[in-house]
Amino acid sequence: MRHKGMYTASTSMLLILGAIGLTGCGGGSDDSSPDRGGGTADGRLTGDAVYYAAACDVTQPAVGTDIIVHRKDGTILSQSKVPSTGKFDIAWPSEAYHFSYAQTINDELFVTSLLNVVAGDIGIVGGRNSNLDSACSCTDFNFSFDDIYFAYNGYTVYLNGDNKTRRANVCKQDGQYPPVNLVLTPSHDDGLTSYAAQIVLTIMLPIALYMLTPLYLKTPLMKVFYSMLY
Repeated sequence: MRHKGMYTASTSMLLILGAIGLTGCGGGSDDSSPDRGGGTADGRLTGDAVYYAAACDVTQPAVGTDIIVHRKDGTILSQSKVPSTGKFDIAWPSEAYHFSYAQTINDELFVTSLLNVVAGDIGIVGGRNSNLDSACSCTDFNFSFDDIYFAYNGYTVYLNGDNKTRRANVCKQDGQYPPVNLVLTPSHDDGLTSYAAQIVLTIMLPIALYMLTPLYLKTPLMKVFYSMLY
């Protein structure tokens, strides 16, 4: 389903909900069709409210999430809470145009508003919650960049954006480890080219040798050792 706008913040719910009337009904979008919310026969709006772990794709039903239905001018038409199943099924009358859900994560309120919504299944909605990270399958990897420093003298190596570590904690997504990002930048402004690549992690042995395929054609293959920490 297509939405004509989204507003996210972490402040007073009433303040955010009141802002919908100012920002929502014009809707910034490349969709040139007229407003689609409301103005139709009464229907139902269904969906799933979840919390996502911050480190991986583990989810949990977001029980107690506030779901709010708005009129076209942003005023509140109805409000309810997500039940224990995490699934909601609410009335979507002809006056309904916008939909908001509010979640409290680590004592901080997050409200997201979807504009010009039509009746039907809205899909999965929710926010990241680091309290779920303990359920993630994560592994620490140690990397040796000796070959890189030998082949690329005068460069600084960044592992996932950090040039002060050779360790990466990687959590599985959909049952697999995502690639680790590697960037080489000149240590001094001497006209050298920056390079980037990705390390694909597949644990076959506690210590393994992998070829790192660069993203830039001029970069030769670089050997990278890594070992799984126990």
